[in-house]
Amino acid sequence: PDGLRPLDARRMLQSEGTGGVITVLTFPSGAGPVQRDVIASGIDYASSVTLAGGRAWYPEGKLRFMADPAADAGTFVIRSVEIP
Repeated sequence: PDGLRPLDARRMLQSEGTGGVITVLTFPSGAGPVQRDVIASGIDYASSVTLAGGRAWYPEGKLRFMADPAADAGTFVIRSVEIP
């Protein structure tokens, strides 16, 4: 993961750069698997994520443009999605 932020005692917010997704990870109170819920996808490199006002805020890193300085990456934006 490129970014992990705590939400509460059992949940974390995660960004996955090359996967282009933002997920909520829910840890069980006992033994068992972690539940992974994708809350945003199709992101042009989800380089980080943070929590503010009940929303997950993330930039589109567009890191694929670093290899070619002549390429136009377009506008860089920060997006948000509500955290369930």
